[in-house]
Formats: sequence, C-alpha cells, structure tokens
Amino acid sequence: MQIPMGFVCGALVNGLASRMALGVLLACVAAVGSSARAQGLGLGAGITQQDLNALRGAVGAGGGGIGGIGGIGGIGGIGGIGGIGGIGGIGGIGGALLALPGGAAADDEDRPASKDADAKGGKPRLPHLLPNDFQKHVLEVTGNLYPLYGADFFDNLQNTAATVARSPVGEDYVLGPGDQLRIRIWGSTSGETSVTIDRNGEIALPKMGNLQLAGVRYARAESLVKAQFARYYKDFELSVTLGRLRKITVYVVGQSRAPGSYSLGSQSTLTNALFASGGPNAIGSLRKVQLKRSGAVVAEFDLYHFLSKGDKSADVKLMDGDVIVYPRASGYVAFTGKVNAPGIYEIRDPGETVEDYLALAGGLPVVADPRRITLERLAPGVDQPRRMEAFALDAQGLKKSLRNGDILSVPAIVAELANGVSLRGHVAQPTRVPWRAGMRVSDLITSKAML
Repeated sequence: MQIPMGFVCGALVNGLASRMALGVLLACVAAVGSSARAQGLGLGAGITQQDLNALRGAVGAGGGGIGGIGGIGGIGGIGGIGGIGGIGGIGGIGGALLALPGGAAADDEDRPASKDADAKGGKPRLPHLLPNDFQKHVLEVTGNLYPLYGADFFDNLQNTAATVARSPVGEDYVLGPGDQLRIRIWGSTSGETSVTIDRNGEIALPKMGNLQLAGVRYARAESLVKAQFARYYKDFELSVTLGRLRKITVYVVGQSRAPGSYSLGSQSTLTNALFASGGPNAIGSLRKVQLKRSGAVVAEFDLYHFLSKGDKSADVKLMDGDVIVYPRASGYVAFTGKVNAPGIYEIRDPGETVEDYLALAGGLPVVADPRRITLERLAPGVDQPRRMEAFALDAQGLKKSLRNGDILSVPAIVAELANGVSLRGHVAQPTRVPWRAGMRVSDLITSKAML
C-alpha cells in the first residue's frame, strides 16, 4: 500500500488539534514502514528518508510533544494530553499531579481455573461417569439403574472459579505475593496506580521506597500505605482496594473424576476445589475426602453434610501446594421403591442405621407402606450369598444397622378402601360413599334418575 506524501502531511497538520489525529499519524507512519518493507526498498514510492525521519520526530517517539502532546512512553506535558504508558494529567484540573507507576486501570477478571475448561462456558469437560459394580448389581435385582447420591451435583455446576474470583474479600484476608492492590490518592496531590506484591512480599512506590505487605491483613493495608505516603505528602486522602488476587496450586489425586493440578483463587476452600475438579469417580468417596498439607492429613470432609443439609462448617481454606485425596468408598447401600430420593448411598461408618440413610433419602412419601420393608443382604463366601428379610419401620426397625451391599425396598400402600362402597357402571354419576352397618342398595341408589 502506497500513501501519498500529501495525505501524510495533511494528517500531520490536522493532528495538532486532536488526540484522534495522533492515532491517524501513527497509523500513517506504520503504513509507510509497512509499504517500504513490502517492496523491499526500505522506503515507499515518493517518500524520502528525510520525510520519514521528520514524521517520526513530529510524533515524538523519543521525547518531546507536538503542540503539548506528551511523548510516547513518557508523562504528559503540562496543559496537554497524558503520554501513552504513563499517568498524564489534563492541565488546569486539581493541584499537582503525583506520577505513580502505570498499571491496569480496571481489574482483570480471573479466568476459570478448572482443568480442561470448555471454551464456551468455562465448565470442565468431565468424563462420563460409568456405573460401578454395585450399581450394576442393583440393576440386575430391581431392573432400574439408580444414581450415586451427589454425583449429579457435579454435572450441574456453573463457573465456580469465576464466582470465587468475584466474591467479596473479607477484612481478615491475608495479603501475599501475587495480590494486586489499587491505590488512589486525592487532595493536595492526585493519582492512581495498580501494584502487585512481589515475591519478597513488598510493593514498590517511586521515590518512597518499598513497603512490606505480605502477611498483613487486608484491613490494615490502607493504614500502612497511607503512613508511607504521609512521610512525603500532606493534606491528602487515600484508598486501597484489592484487584486481582493471587493464585494457588492444589493437587487432586486418588479416585478423582479428573485428577491433576488446579490453579485456584487464594480465597478458595476445600469445597471449591472439589467442585472445580468434578468430584470423585464411580468408586471414589464423597464422605472421607482428605486434605493433606506438608504430608499430614489436616482435614477430612464429608460432602454428604453439605449436600443434604447445606452444612459447610467443616470446610477449610486452601493453601498453595495442598493435596486433596479421594479415597476409595468403603461400601454402598441402595434404597429403592417408595422413597423420596431412591438411589445408591455411600457407607461412612459400620454403625450407620436405616434412620440415618432415610434422612439422606428425604424420608418416605405418604404413599409408602412402612410396615413391609424388604432387605436383601449379601454374604460373600457362602454357597447362597443372597438372603432376604422383612421388617417394619418402627422404632426398632429404624435402628437396624446396614452393611455394604444391602438393598432396601419400600412398597407402596395397597389401593383399597377400608370402609367404602363404590357405585360404577351404567350410572349417571359414579360415586363412592362410606359403608355403615345395615346399609342397603337402596341407600346407595336413591332414585331412578341415578341410573
């Protein structure tokens, strides 16, 4: 592409009046250079080396400005427009301008930290969860494939990493290397900047030295920064807010659905990591998830408490380098028939009872018959390993202990009336009335109009 010299000079003359022309002028210089390179001549047709040098000097690539426009990479001139890359002031507004180091004016949104994220929704691509051996056994016995309790919860998760990144930061948040702070100052001087705590735990403030902030709670950060500024400035106000938060790396191993390393926000907890990793596989435990730190188990989490009651009291904050282990589930029981949430439930302790699992299954609906519960129990190692028994869900039945491999079936109530008489067939209106002693047909059919 060849650009006439008259066009370039016209843009230069008109560019003295507006910032937009500066962009046009830069584009012209770039286009001229591009044309020269494309032709392999070093210069465009009709453009001399002196013309090109004059244009570069006018733009101020190394320093001075045109009519008060600050040089590229410098600080804007007084009364002009701020230079690109620095913090320039518009002359006549406020008092003296404090030149703080440049930074992102707005916080960059934290990207989803989950492994192998979907490009559309940021959700991890989880492998399909195949049924385990016990699910297949229940399928053979009942004819129905029942889900593992809690497995569908991981399939319906949205972008949990972005949710954590946008969540408010508490005043007890401890700052560390990688955290970004936004500092705004106004009054006798004004300016703003974004600084990041370096690996030494410090932020650098020009002409004011370094300030140690790692290990400091967020609530104290503003007072410490203000005290540093007060050594050099008077009559000013200052605010400190958090921008991007540092990342931590945690490792998910064991019977995980998607084992690997995950980069999470520094505010993330154990449950955030569980959801980001997609949960356990078909034989992994949801009830004995271990958090290891420096080789020692520091927490054991039962996700059933969260899924059934919303209880996160046992949740813990994660630290960089933490390891999350999904152990193998110790066993399963199945609830089938007329229960509110039929499915496969993981055994945590050998002493858990029918009452404990009924609470997880949401109890019994009104159409269930609690008098005739059937229990199929496995006894591996004998000739006939399957046994059946029946019991009622009374006080004694609710305290019955369950074992690995048990299948409980709750029947429906029998649809019959204890004291009812029904009138059906070629009648004007079928009806059902309560029976009483000495009742006759004429008491039910009181007139011919009913036939």
